[in-house]
Amino acid sequence: MGKAVASNHDGNQTCDLGNRSREQVLQSREAGIKRRASSLGMRGHWKEKEYCGNRDGKTHSPVNRLGRLLGNGDGDPGPLSASSVSSSSPAAKVKYLLSLTGNLAYTDFEWGRLTSRMGGRLESFLGKALFDFMFSPTVFFKLVFLLRLVVFTTLEFLRPARSLSYLSVIGRDLIAYVVFRCAILPVCIYLNDIFPGYHPAPASVAHLPLAVRVVLYFILADFGHYWIHRLTHTRYLWRVHKWHHAPTYMYWLGGVRTTIPDFFMVNIPYVLAYSVLYISPWWMASAIAVSSILQNDWMHMNVTWRSRWLEWVIVTPRYHHIHHSDDPEHYGRNMASLFTVWDRLFGTYLDPEKVDAKLSFGIGEKENPARLVLGV
Repeated sequence: MGKAVASNHDGNQTCDLGNRSREQVLQSREAGIKRRASSLGMRGHWKEKEYCGNRDGKTHSPVNRLGRLLGNGDGDPGPLSASSVSSSSPAAKVKYLLSLTGNLAYTDFEWGRLTSRMGGRLESFLGKALFDFMFSPTVFFKLVFLLRLVVFTTLEFLRPARSLSYLSVIGRDLIAYVVFRCAILPVCIYLNDIFPGYHPAPASVAHLPLAVRVVLYFILADFGHYWIHRLTHTRYLWRVHKWHHAPTYMYWLGGVRTTIPDFFMVNIPYVLAYSVLYISPWWMASAIAVSSILQNDWMHMNVTWRSRWLEWVIVTPRYHHIHHSDDPEHYGRNMASLFTVWDRLFGTYLDPEKVDAKLSFGIGEKENPARLVLGV
């Protein structure tokens, strides 16, 4: 079976055809493109280009090769735009999308069928108007916040680890939340779009089962988060992270504090890891965002619940509370954000069973509030 094994300096691919002739490979691939063009839903997997030269012995880009296939002379697809192909033939849509993807080639429709099926069922159940309203980003994340407020606060009232006057702290934490949502988050999204930017994963990774790629995403992102977190606890970068440790209490919203440089750096491993999920259902980005929010709420919760076996795998509230302790013996301990294995592997683990539950929190000093928020 043929596979791409090398590329020359101008990007042309060479292939090992094995027992199949060039003619057979090209005929098979041309037939596949024709079938997909004729049944176009234009949702599916994309992978790095992996094909051989045309029958004239030359190599061609996916756009030029498809142009030749569709009888367009020298293969030039001509001027194309989203508006010009909105009502065009399936073949024109194929040409337009390939013109956008450069070195990508269309392969199959599996995730598109899944996406359409799930989205269609939910929209049918809720009705189009309610579906569009609930899943608009502004409304959706407000609903998520209200759900967090009700569920986490209720759990903390039922099983509090420490006494806390919510009325005395909720005001400043809501201000911190608004600052994060309205200033820090949009600025960091803009900056992370520049660096590290968004880059698709190799085709060999993009074609793994979705469940495998989701697990891979969390492992890679959390591993990177661990080391960025350790970096912000060095004397060179402590100021950018200091505001996060400033509260003298712990509860679900207490962990919302972050600065622009802190959040920008923490985002880098998540942006890089997300490349493995580029080909995924429509709801994946929102699901990942919600999981990050809930993960942060969870590890800062003011609850007595604990589980020794769970702490062998993931961070729990009492595990992370040690990290926020103002006891010098706890500085730089339990740095992990999701998987506790990183602390065990790299020497920052402190067993919660060996720590007095009566912890106190904070940075132990008065700081200029403006400098804390700015991280300078």
